[in-house]
Amino acid sequence: MFLSRMWRLLPGKHLVITFTVMNVILMLLYKRMAQVYKLDVTIAGLEQSGSDPASFGQLDERGRFLRDVDGTMNGSELANGSDSASTVSVDGTAANGETYVVGDFISEPNINCRVNKLVIVYVYSERDHLEKRQLIRDTWGNLSQYDDFSQYELRLFFVTGRKDGDTDLMDDLKVEVSTFNDLLVGDFNDSPENLTLKGLNALFWIRANCPLNRIRFVFKTDDDVFVNLYAILNYVTSIGEGSRWHFLCLVNKVRSPKGSVEDNNTPKTTAIPEETYSTHCSGAGYGMSTHGLRLVLASCFAAPLIPEENIFFSSRCIRRVFPETTIRYRPLRRSLCLVDSKALKADLSTVRLRDIAKLILVHQLAPQYWPDVYDVVRRLRIKVRSKGAIT
Repeated sequence: MFLSRMWRLLPGKHLVITFTVMNVILMLLYKRMAQVYKLDVTIAGLEQSGSDPASFGQLDERGRFLRDVDGTMNGSELANGSDSASTVSVDGTAANGETYVVGDFISEPNINCRVNKLVIVYVYSERDHLEKRQLIRDTWGNLSQYDDFSQYELRLFFVTGRKDGDTDLMDDLKVEVSTFNDLLVGDFNDSPENLTLKGLNALFWIRANCPLNRIRFVFKTDDDVFVNLYAILNYVTSIGEGSRWHFLCLVNKVRSPKGSVEDNNTPKTTAIPEETYSTHCSGAGYGMSTHGLRLVLASCFAAPLIPEENIFFSSRCIRRVFPETTIRYRPLRRSLCLVDSKALKADLSTVRLRDIAKLILVHQLAPQYWPDVYDVVRRLRIKVRSKGAIT
């Protein structure tokens, strides 16, 4: 009672309250800005180094990124964008025991990246999946059909590897390469265990050929996923360039470190460290903003690999190298991403066209349905906005 009376008599008490609240807010903002500035300074060398792949780390005489097999990790040179990153060495043994290097390509896409507001789509594809690649080129991957987004320069390429025994391009790939010029063929064994290595090769090629300050958005998907690129581009446009987010994807939020990963692309029995069980993107498709791409490039070449590429790129390698960084996800609506596409395995005539046009990602959609679904998506072009960013 005495204190309350004294408080009422205190002159300028409202000013004291206001000053205290403002002081707390300023302290929180300073802490957040310091964290952002620290991260920006850490990866600033990536942009300053232009397209010099030496910023990745140790290179051999052919310009390939060396992955040592001693299991050590020292990512400080790489993360700071130094051109003299001779101390970088990480585990370079694939799941099948094969040693490898990143950046040794049998074939590269003929793509002009020296343009502004660049949007890059790269598609994981197995070497023998010619029909799936052609299906994408004929449907959602036909970049000439996106006149509504003329403000962007769209680029698409496929990433694959070699089969055991291949030393050069086989005749079937030679024809495809000469016809479409959209294949990135890495010198590694193309197997499910090497999906993370496939992603590293794609990112290495992008980093070596495309200036980071011209990239607006990068999107990864698989050759068995139908992508509503209209919806994806609408998302990117609606979010705006000033927003600081990292990933746009179907977000899997894991409730417990010991719980199962909520992702159909990740076997529940996979034995991976508990630290990898954290919020991450579904493997069906995930996009990276410029901020997200810089963060991935600064961390994922300096972290030990795991087979689950979606967990590795959208969560684990960043948390391993930059543990204090808050990863910001822009979630796609789960109801608009069909991971098993059961709803579309029946006759499409039973599904409303508007419901089809709202779909963003459809995994394992039967090939005979792709042209019809693409036709509906292209004609209706429904705009679906994302939710707010989550962490």
